[in-house]
Amino acid sequence: MQVLYSCLIGSVRVQVGRYAYNKNQKFALAAMEKSIKDESYYYPRVINSYKNKYEKVVDLIISDLDCTFSMLDKHHYSEREEQIIKGES
Repeated sequence: MQVLYSCLIGSVRVQVGRYAYNKNQKFALAAMEKSIKDESYYYPRVINSYKNKYEKVVDLIISDLDCTFSMLDKHHYSEREEQIIKGES
């Protein structure tokens, strides 16, 4: 399970990141990045914290609203998530 924390206020995101870092939580920061090929195209990029930079999956992703909407818009459910949504255990 991953938690996607989204907040408009940059200083709050920084504080959440500091708290996660001090508690040895596996976390990443998400931000919109400009494409090299097309300067009018932005895509969400997830960057792991320094302590867990080689982890494939983190517990917490800290993001702003714009990046969160973009990530959730492109999210595809796994088979297990679809079963949970349908009420099948």
